[in-house]
Amino acid sequence: MLAKPDRLSKCQSLKEKTFQECQLGCDEGYTSSGTCDCMVAYRRQAVAILAGVPDEYINYGIDSYPGSQKLSSDKRVLGVKGWMTRYVQNMEENLRENLGLLIVGPYGTGKTALLSVAMMEAMNVLFPYNEGPLGYYTTASEMLLAVGGGTHDFREPIYALKDFVDCGVLLIDDLGKEFVVSSGGIRTDYSKFGMVLDAVLRERVSRKLITFMSSNYSLKEIGEQYGNSCLEAIKIGMYPMSFSTDYPNLRDHSSLSAKQKVARIYEDN
Repeated sequence: MLAKPDRLSKCQSLKEKTFQECQLGCDEGYTSSGTCDCMVAYRRQAVAILAGVPDEYINYGIDSYPGSQKLSSDKRVLGVKGWMTRYVQNMEENLRENLGLLIVGPYGTGKTALLSVAMMEAMNVLFPYNEGPLGYYTTASEMLLAVGGGTHDFREPIYALKDFVDCGVLLIDDLGKEFVVSSGGIRTDYSKFGMVLDAVLRERVSRKLITFMSSNYSLKEIGEQYGNSCLEAIKIGMYPMSFSTDYPNLRDHSSLSAKQKVARIYEDN
């Protein structure tokens, strides 16, 4: 898997900006040793950019993801932050034990933000020891399209699976929201796509590679949609965290909520 040119360009721009703003006068020598705090921060952002983590999540942390600060007194939010803090603090052990994380729950509860933080920490621990690509962020839709969409016989070996299997850390976002648009309309064979997920997850477990995943489905619904074998593969390699249906929608409490973002888009156009 090769990094996209735009991501390499973005990393180069970030590196130049880091050197310019460093109070200690960083130069190229600090990049390999990582002795300067600003270069440690640069490295963390750079590996996230190369892995494809969405820009809006790269600078977030467990204490600062959208909406969580405004609901800081909510016991449910505090509980999630505390659990995630312990999980991230034990990332070296999680990597050794191949203990990934599946977060399921309603839209807007911070699943992608939390998983992005965990993914970046895992890549940070692996750097520079991992020989292959450090990480790969993908949505379920992108993954489905990469392996041939709704027209491919998923039971046959697919070269595109290499990208999902070879990376040190894999994040599959929005399982359950994937679709394929073909000449006959929208068509997705979920049982066959479940075979792809099953194959990818089991191969990663055998290689002791960590995987993160988010879904709006419950564990039961994932089994019904993608097959019990796929659900079993998920349980083998991931610890499930479930948000209840009454968990607060953090996007509505963020500094720039989903409704505000939509309004801004219309204003810009």
